[in-house]
Amino acid sequence: MDKNITKIFAALLGIVGAMSIPASVSAQQPASGNKLSHARAARETARPAAQAATAEAAETPAATTYVYTLVGYPGTLNTLGVGINPGAIQQNNEAPAVNVVGAEFFPDGLSQTGFFAHVSQTDGVTENYRLVNDAQVPTPQQTYSINDLGQIVGDYIDANGLFHSYMLDCGKFTVFNVPFAGATGTYSPAINNSGEIVGSWNDSAGNSHSYTLIAGKFQSFDVPGASQSQLYYGINSAGEIVGSYADAAGNLHGFLRQGKTYTTLNFPGATLTEVSGINDAGVIVGGYCPTAACVETGQGELGFVYNKGVYTTFAFPAEFAVGLASINNEGVIMGNYVDAADLVYTFLATPQQ
Repeated sequence: MDKNITKIFAALLGIVGAMSIPASVSAQQPASGNKLSHARAARETARPAAQAATAEAAETPAATTYVYTLVGYPGTLNTLGVGINPGAIQQNNEAPAVNVVGAEFFPDGLSQTGFFAHVSQTDGVTENYRLVNDAQVPTPQQTYSINDLGQIVGDYIDANGLFHSYMLDCGKFTVFNVPFAGATGTYSPAINNSGEIVGSWNDSAGNSHSYTLIAGKFQSFDVPGASQSQLYYGINSAGEIVGSYADAAGNLHGFLRQGKTYTTLNFPGATLTEVSGINDAGVIVGGYCPTAACVETGQGELGFVYNKGVYTTFAFPAEFAVGLASINNEGVIMGNYVDAADLVYTFLATPQQ
């Protein structure tokens, strides 16, 4: 995997926009600059491929309407949301709120650290932010995932350019690395409400693999047909895992892992599919490229929701690229989009009953 800092936001996380944006968009915050780079996976020799199921259903028009809230860390050039908590948290009798984690960029446009945002809709929209930064380790740092207990997982790059992962729990940072022989990096973790973690690791040859950390035990896994694992995973309360992988030709696909069963997720007709989020109802979110040009530049990438065998496109009209990152159990979607001025926006899309 490329050790360049752009790894941390290498794939434009899928974004959700409805087929048309409602007129009311709530609480716009300062947006960020610095266009996301679009990842093409590195590839080596293919691993032996096992048979994987393929899920491809007809695309149908979006029927759900959403109210949108923009999320941006104050004073930064770029805010990239990556994960939201699975449930709707209530504090002090407030309306359901959402916790968002991701990366924010310093004014130089390169340096970054993690952030946490608490977004409440009590008496209008209120957004409270704080940095998530372990002062004992170097930057860049990034938060990837948060559960309903407030446990946050993320990663950082050390002085040698190697990735390490961490958990933040009750104010304490704990660094962890896979114990596998020849491992040279541990990164891109996601966590569920049981504390089960999924993420990526690199071997000494530069190949990327996936791992789980459950009850203190690490296990490595490779998706059948994968040449390289990709960034960004989701894991729900049942332990169902979603993510993306590159095949031997470098083409990107999504996957769903249920126990030891793998299902390949390809948006119908797409040239690239990325998957990054799943909720407890099994609703999956991600992004896709409709053209070969989109694979090369990222322009024209669209978000999607996959529910009960049906793919539904979500798009912000006239934006450079959109992608969907995460979905909670209330159906709230978090995503990101890049506009024509190369500004990156994170948003929440709250479904209306």
